[in-house]
Amino acid sequence: MPFGSWYGLGCANPPCLSYPSQTSVKIATPSLNRTIDPFDSICGNVHYPPNGQSDYDINNAATVQSSCAGFGLHAGAGGADASAAVKSSEWMTPYGGLAGDCDGPFLVWWWQNMPAFGAAKTFGDGRPMTSVWPFLYY
Repeated sequence: MPFGSWYGLGCANPPCLSYPSQTSVKIATPSLNRTIDPFDSICGNVHYPPNGQSDYDINNAATVQSSCAGFGLHAGAGGADASAAVKSSEWMTPYGGLAGDCDGPFLVWWWQNMPAFGAAKTFGDGRPMTSVWPFLYY
């Protein structure tokens, strides 16, 4: 990407991100106007869901390409992580009632796609990924 993070974009009038297609993102700021295609939003991050246009935008209706559910499974072409269409219903429908506060539904979905005991996620060279859960408590 032509920048290090969504946070440093300097967007004077959010949102500065849009999704012209399922596989592309458009960045429009005072200093940058660019479309990235193809774009895999992977898992997003704790503040930005894969289809988010701003922090905590967990209800955004945009559908984007994401390899989050396939992370570390290498089920895609040539051993890459498989990607699929993802939108807010992926986390809002099953988890909206369970974790309806703030970013809760998205975070439940997000954490379920991280390496965990028995998840069979591996690095590209075949080594198993360590579960992230112990690191939350130590």
